[in-house]
Amino acid sequence: MRKDPKRRGEMVEIAFLHRATDLGFRVSKPFGDSDPYDFIVDNGRRRWLVQVKSSGKFCAKNVYHVNAGRHTYAGRRAVPQLVPYLPEEIHFLAVLIVPEDTWYIIPIQALDGRVSLRIHSPNHPRKGDFAPYAEAWHLLTGGSSRSVRPIRPRCRPTPKRGHKRPLWSAPQTHLTSKRSSHPGAPGSRRPLSLTWEPIRPR
Repeated sequence: MRKDPKRRGEMVEIAFLHRATDLGFRVSKPFGDSDPYDFIVDNGRRRWLVQVKSSGKFCAKNVYHVNAGRHTYAGRRAVPQLVPYLPEEIHFLAVLIVPEDTWYIIPIQALDGRVSLRIHSPNHPRKGDFAPYAEAWHLLTGGSSRSVRPIRPRCRPTPKRGHKRPLWSAPQTHLTSKRSSHPGAPGSRRPLSLTWEPIRPR
């Protein structure tokens, strides 16, 4: 069964989100799909606008074709036209070659106004123009490839023996009541005021 292009694009975006967050980036997605970019990637010092694409189709032997442009509608009949992305619209194009399970992190300057790309398979005798950008996640950090490390899960601290509650639990509170101090006749009933007081460990 052939997947719907919209659904396939959503699956590729999920794959990008998983991979980028696993590498330590903070990733946000804008509401709706009116913006020319799919994600905002925060490396702690700068935020990048990233458009996500994918391909699994050959345009020649061991050469993948990638649609690297965006559609715009012009004219009275609103005929869609494929136009290149501009530097003020996105910073990177993230392309997933599905059969190879390889991401290409391509700067907008490397596109040079192209609306379609040819990415060579590893089986091709020539590397192609975009081989340097294969798994180039370090470009999103602004540093070398060593600056990108997968996040390792951290274990919670083990509570000490004899400790009644875990070290990371929130402080507990209880509700107490006390009589207000406004003046009144001795022995008369006074309204109660409720306050929250933290429980101190014994």
